[in-house]
Amino acid sequence: MRRLPGRTLLFVYGTLADGRAPVRVRRALARAARPVGRAWLRAVRYRLGAWPGAVPRRDGPRLEGLLLALPDDPRLWRLLDRYEDADPAHPERGEFHRERVVVRRIPDGRTLEAWMYVWNRRGRRPLYSMRQGPRGRAASRRRDERWPRRS
Repeated sequence: MRRLPGRTLLFVYGTLADGRAPVRVRRALARAARPVGRAWLRAVRYRLGAWPGAVPRRDGPRLEGLLLALPDDPRLWRLLDRYEDADPAHPERGEFHRERVVVRRIPDGRTLEAWMYVWNRRGRRPLYSMRQGPRGRAASRRRDERWPRRS
């Protein structure tokens, strides 16, 4: 397992990955983040309304996302934590918490350690869980609703 020197890796799979985050967050990432490429890990993905949540699980389906290299800038991490409703001092309080995970890069399969915003599953039930469809696209368990395709 490797780390990139001087950078912290963040695995993103939802609104941070597909450009649906607020403008302020997108601009901060555009200035500071360096895309490393696509990666995956085993996790259960949940649809929580307008955004997804995920919980790593060894027997879960393959969850694909983007790997970003971020500087160790406390202001950037505070902005991301606020956006994700994550409190590093009290991880159990927010809707998400930051957790270190091991991801595999696509296509070489090299393992890297990265942060990931993990859904806390507290105080709220998901609309439904999602499974990975063909070619890594998320497919809902209901036929009448589909996760928006990324362009």
